[in-house]
Amino acid sequence: MTAVLESEGFRCDMSPPGPDGGIDISAGRGPLGLDSPTVLVQVKSGGQVGAPVVSQLQGVLSDPEG
Repeated sequence: MTAVLESEGFRCDMSPPGPDGGIDISAGRGPLGLDSPTVLVQVKSGGQVGAPVVSQLQGVLSDPEG
């Protein structure tokens, strides 16, 4: 996933895989990756995710202290 974002000009920071095997990526433009737009990616291992995971992600994105 980071290769796709980097090919589009983003600078990526990837967290180590979590206990569920998922990977989290933050990406931004500019030399340090701090310029807009900012992209936050939550990658889950396995199959489809359900409503609780989507709700949790929406909560994190709407939290001003993030």
